[in-house]
Amino acid sequence: MFLSHIHNFRAFAIIGIVGAHSLHAFQWNDHPLMFRFFDTFFNQSSILFFFIAGFLFQYLSKRFEKYFYWKKKIQYVILPYVLLSIPGLYYYTQIGIQDNTWEGFYDYSTIKQIFFFMITGKHLAPFWFVPTIVIFYIFAPLLIKADRDRRIYWLLPLFMVISFIIGRGGHYGPINKAAYLFSIYLFGMFSSIHHDKILEIVKKYHVIMLITVAALILGNVFTVDLDQYFIYVSKLLMCPLLMYYLYKSRDFFGDRLNYLGHISFGIFFIHAYVLPIIKLSYLKFSGNIDFPEGNIISYTLVTLSVTVTSMAIIYLCQRIAGKYSRMILGA
Repeated sequence: MFLSHIHNFRAFAIIGIVGAHSLHAFQWNDHPLMFRFFDTFFNQSSILFFFIAGFLFQYLSKRFEKYFYWKKKIQYVILPYVLLSIPGLYYYTQIGIQDNTWEGFYDYSTIKQIFFFMITGKHLAPFWFVPTIVIFYIFAPLLIKADRDRRIYWLLPLFMVISFIIGRGGHYGPINKAAYLFSIYLFGMFSSIHHDKILEIVKKYHVIMLITVAALILGNVFTVDLDQYFIYVSKLLMCPLLMYYLYKSRDFFGDRLNYLGHISFGIFFIHAYVLPIIKLSYLKFSGNIDFPEGNIISYTLVTLSVTVTSMAIIYLCQRIAGKYSRMILGA
């Protein structure tokens, strides 16, 4: 059965991810609270992706066969990751310096730099996602056993507390992020099993949940150094809220978001190049050193431009490469 609201969920998640990265293209000196608001609202939208990944993993688990599963993940996730990493790896090992690496990183040989970039995803901002999700792919057979046993779901509140405490940072890159996002992935699996019950619960309490999310977002806007707590809880609540609202509005959206949801993973990859190209183009033609001061209009236009341009590139690749497009761009 095709779950249109879950498919549309991916469309909203990718808009959130593009919005989070587009935000940092601007200067926000004159509008710091606006920056804090959008940063809180869109930051860590990858949580939404992990929720959906867990949901779909469980939803399709009856057909799970580990070697077939791993083969597909190599074809449609790891291979595009490797291919789309090549330009970024060349740039950050031969031309520029990636400033999110650790001290002494560039003392390593080029081969070691490439190796560490690939296992951490640090060469491009959103690419950390792949080394992290690969950890879940590796342990998929164990997750299937745990799902069928069901007792792991009694530990879900404990895993949520662990995520709340540890945050997604740490010295071990994807391992830290996987530990942080495990509760979200498991919550997605849980939501697949109890889909109808969760919708009924959210139906009763969605207003309270929405107010809580708004309070958490505003709380983070006006506080300092509490981002990991406010953002984790707000995104955690947004998962069932979005699932409910998209379910209720599935007739309204119809198939309008189908294509965006279908290619969302490809946009995840492509926008890492599209955004810098748009920024560099602006700097070249305007003659300015930096992007202008951010405002709601320019920020919205850039987010839409990055999304639409990424969609166009993927569409063109699909027309040329056909079924092999997923192996190249992930969509």
